[in-house]
Amino acid sequence: RVEEVELAASLAVLEREVLAALGDDRVPEDAMSGCGADGADGEGWAGPSDADVVTAMCARPVDALDLAILAGIDPEGLPTPLLQLAYARRLDQVVAFALSRQVLATAALAGARPSGSYLDEVHVETEIALSRRISPVTAGLDIERARDLVTTFSDYRIALAAGAVSPAHITRLVQGTRMVQDEAVRAEIGRRAMASARRDTPGVFGRTVAKLVAQLDPDAAERMKRRAREDKDVAVRRLDDGLAQLVWTD
Repeated sequence: RVEEVELAASLAVLEREVLAALGDDRVPEDAMSGCGADGADGEGWAGPSDADVVTAMCARPVDALDLAILAGIDPEGLPTPLLQLAYARRLDQVVAFALSRQVLATAALAGARPSGSYLDEVHVETEIALSRRISPVTAGLDIERARDLVTTFSDYRIALAAGAVSPAHITRLVQGTRMVQDEAVRAEIGRRAMASARRDTPGVFGRTVAKLVAQLDPDAAERMKRRAREDKDVAVRRLDDGLAQLVWTD
């Protein structure tokens, strides 16, 4: 019951924001009015429409309440494709917000910096892999990402929490600067690339990062090229249906 009241109060705040954005001077009489309760005049007030709620949400920063609100909206009931796209976009931002919290949890568990102990690193990778039912390799990559986002690229974690950049952008940044050994140079690359991260697709952003690496650390760029050449391979992957797939890495 306490959770219902808290959610109703939060929804009432959102309703006030919607009405203000619409230029409507109506205000809910109490925290439950937006949930169909009667106002002081005894007349039921339905509150803003789902379309109004989605529009207002997209005009403010993403937060933890958004998922609960979006879960109560049927996207098929939204009147226009633009609103359905806005709904989907907001969900992308909520996913990014959730990942920013997972990053903090992973960094808290694994430490913001490598421990220097191989066994300790393997242990934490294994624990995360077992808990989340992912491979140890994926767990290791998640640890690398989390450490980068709480240290060198902390601005990107903030942008991720705000839904301004996507998880794919973060992956491009971490992978694209992996060979850069100077943390100050990595931070500068991230700073210069931020505008691209907020504006461009992950592919375009990745190319921006690669250009900055070549400008600021040519040795790292050469090491990346050398690694790419060494990773060239042709392999056969067996599929579940009994067929096989030829994989060419170039």
